[in-house]
Amino acid sequence: MLEQGSLGGTVANYPRQKVVMTEPFQFPFYGKLTKKLISKEELLSTWQRALNKGNVGIDEGVKVTGIEGNDGAFRVQTNGVRWTRAR
Repeated sequence: MLEQGSLGGTVANYPRQKVVMTEPFQFPFYGKLTKKLISKEELLSTWQRALNKGNVGIDEGVKVTGIEGNDGAFRVQTNGVRWTRAR
């Protein structure tokens, strides 16, 4: 996965221990998070565990500037790195 910012985006910049979630929700690769209140740090940690469990890598600081090709075979242009994906 490419992310032009960093994991957590805006949430990562919140003040320490700020409460960021108040409702249960379903996390891909993790399951249901049922805590009524969760801090910024807990949420970021849960995101990281879910990504690790799903074997999802994130390249931070990579801005997508274009996509060429067709469904299943395309090239992603970025701010300095070229990514190619083919089935």
